[in-house]
Amino acid sequence: MSRRDRRKAMQDAKNFTPKKNKMSSVGVTILAVIAVAAWIAFVMARN
Repeated sequence: MSRRDRRKAMQDAKNFTPKKNKMSSVGVTILAVIAVAAWIAFVMARN
């Protein structure tokens, strides 16, 4: 593997990973908000 290939691979990895991480973190945040809202609604309905 030449230096140019390695640099290109690192660049691709750098461009690829943040997008995936951002998407997953947004998904986790949305899931957490939905879970909290559902829990609050459940507690309110029970009381």
